[in-house]
Amino acid sequence: MQKVLRMCLAGLVAVTVITPANAGKPASDTPVTTFINGSGPLSDPAVDNYRIQSDGFGAYSNGVAGVVSHFQSIGDYELDMKSSTSRNLLVDLRVPVPPNTVGNAPFAFAYVHGRIIQKCAQLGLKLSDMKGAGTVIYCPFHLGWDDATYNWQVAMNPNNYPETNYAKVTCTRVAGSNQADPNAACNGWNLSNIVQADGTSRNIGKLLRVPLKGQQITVDRGDFYFSFSIDLTNP
Repeated sequence: MQKVLRMCLAGLVAVTVITPANAGKPASDTPVTTFINGSGPLSDPAVDNYRIQSDGFGAYSNGVAGVVSHFQSIGDYELDMKSSTSRNLLVDLRVPVPPNTVGNAPFAFAYVHGRIIQKCAQLGLKLSDMKGAGTVIYCPFHLGWDDATYNWQVAMNPNNYPETNYAKVTCTRVAGSNQADPNAACNGWNLSNIVQADGTSRNIGKLLRVPLKGQQITVDRGDFYFSFSIDLTNP
């Protein structure tokens, strides 16, 4: 009897060990290539111009030069170059929303090792699930960077800051040869600002300042206008 019992227990152990290799494995991220449009800052800040631009060194590729460029497993797009020593992006803060003033900004314009995230998951949406060329969704957009003392954030989320605007996400192309297929999965996207009621193409973003050390008190530095056009491709 004891011999039979030992054999049964051994069989149970064997069954426990033989499990699928991917059981319980979390969803993985999806690398994308990022192109931030723009030709550099203009000398006249009053001229309509992209206020978020690239560093002029081409595409941002995931895993290259310390850059993260991907769809997170929850479907949000993220571009993170905070760990990169060679890649950055241009932030232009020369156009405040009245009655705010440029004096509330840490600089007029500068290249920063920033992080962009499009937070569609907050609205139950996924960029990675979009289908059909020309499909459009609107989601919270967040830009952040650090200096020696503070973490600076630009929030475009009317749920938290009613005067700000969502960013627009457009499916620019789909997989397969039939670009008119409304059920084809997107493999190209464009992130951009909206068009305001007065016809101007720009978003309102809230500039926030948070100390890197000490008590984490967020300071509102007012609203600024931002325009941008960011293209994503997979692959």
